[in-house]
Amino acid sequence: MSSSGEVPVPKRQAGPRRLLRIARPGPSRRPAPGGLTHAIRALAVLVAMMFSPLAVCAAPNATDPLPGGLALIMIEEHGCGYCRRWLEEVGPGYAASDEGRRAPLIRVDRFSKQADQFSRIVYTPTFVLVRDGKEQGRILGYPGPDFFWSLLADLMRKLDAQADGAAAVPAAAMNKP
Repeated sequence: MSSSGEVPVPKRQAGPRRLLRIARPGPSRRPAPGGLTHAIRALAVLVAMMFSPLAVCAAPNATDPLPGGLALIMIEEHGCGYCRRWLEEVGPGYAASDEGRRAPLIRVDRFSKQADQFSRIVYTPTFVLVRDGKEQGRILGYPGPDFFWSLLADLMRKLDAQADGAAAVPAAAMNKP
């Protein structure tokens, strides 16, 4: 206490005031839309989307019927990491492969009406090999590119064996007296 009986008031500290100055919003460092850098970024995003593995195969509408002939249906789910891995690792080359030319890929969302026609879809991706709208075989999940190609080749071999067996039966029946 001082001799006059007044209580000394502590001096204000500069800390909180200094923090307020730092926290005040300043001028934006982001380039204004419409500038050259904005146009370059927009072009880069467009080019990236064009060459993205997601753009490899267009998914049909959920109301489209399954195609006639042979097709590989990829049943996928939004946000599925394994679906994304397949699209990055196998997707770009699938259409150019022998299997891809023989059984074109059709991507179907797991919760669409088109996926409902397949029984018991538990894992994504699930690859369903279809001939004339009828399921011929499945690959559950995606363990990696080597396993995928091996499993798909096995499915194709079994399908060929069935076709050869079906074609051989009428020929043998015709040779009987």
